[in-house]
Amino acid sequence: MLSIGRTFCRLAAVAALAAIAIAGTPPGVARAEETINWKAVTLHRNGNSYNKWLWFQEEAARRTDGRLQVEIVTFPEFGLTGTDVLRVMESGLISIAEVSTGYVSGDFPLIEATDLPGMVSGLDQSRKIYDTWQEQIVAPREDVMGGKVFATFVWGSIYLMSKDPVTSVADIAGKKIRVFAPAQARFIEEMHGEPVSMPISEVYSALQRGVIDGMITGLNQIKPMSAWEITPNITDIGIAPLGAYIVISRKAWDDLPEDIQQVLLDMQDEFTTVGWETGAAEDSDGMATAAEHGMTVNAPVNEAFREELFTISQDVIFPWWQERAGAEGKAKFEEILAPMVGMSD
Repeated sequence: MLSIGRTFCRLAAVAALAAIAIAGTPPGVARAEETINWKAVTLHRNGNSYNKWLWFQEEAARRTDGRLQVEIVTFPEFGLTGTDVLRVMESGLISIAEVSTGYVSGDFPLIEATDLPGMVSGLDQSRKIYDTWQEQIVAPREDVMGGKVFATFVWGSIYLMSKDPVTSVADIAGKKIRVFAPAQARFIEEMHGEPVSMPISEVYSALQRGVIDGMITGLNQIKPMSAWEITPNITDIGIAPLGAYIVISRKAWDDLPEDIQQVLLDMQDEFTTVGWETGAAEDSDGMATAAEHGMTVNAPVNEAFREELFTISQDVIFPWWQERAGAEGKAKFEEILAPMVGMSD
């Protein structure tokens, strides 16, 4: 019954999107003087990361002399979650949207290669990996991504936030931890914890009620969630910084006049840079908020803990992911990413 209810809600949400698209000015094959209205869809409006959309909204209007207008909406406003985005993109009802790797890796396992636990040391390395993986692996797969892969961004660094201190793998055993990606779930399972998948909007109450004991999330969530009230401990367990993609639906792109297409192409690199700068700002603000509210930060962790985490990543997570990704994923990882992260033979 719950599954039927969720399906109904999603169908209703798609119908709502269709109604909105009809009521507004559809992209259409626009004449040069026509105003084109796009809907940009983001997971939430929290923190610095949202500023990249404000930048895009302003610059798209300015650089096209007002011909391209961007309305920013969120998935929750339509009753959707990030896991729906690829299917909705294919419908053409959304013009441009965020695609978070962890939310869609079930449909496209190769996309998760950049976010495997234990692989990436920080935002700078993550940006290089994303740039390369986007160009060679993700962008060519429009059939899976639902449209033109336009840019990347990063939500910021990802940590375990928990009720109790975590100083070793043993401290995670028996704990219920909120995750949002398959690799994270496998990582927690190997530490004998219990992964629980749930939208971030449900996490605070779940922690209050004792349904879960901790959450894997970004520093950008500390302030909007008042995380110090429910998870006073922050631990770096080797989860990679969480990047994501910006995708333009094929219909929205094809319906643009060529001169506006060129304006957007000229904005691509800038949009990506803004997206990664906002992620860095999220980290700074998140740590400052944590300090302000007396949260305990265990980062970097001690050498023994770090070695435990590294062993799990090398011996369990990478082989597990390569099995999910198949022969193509394994070959591409070894060819492209392994040398970049020091894993080549």
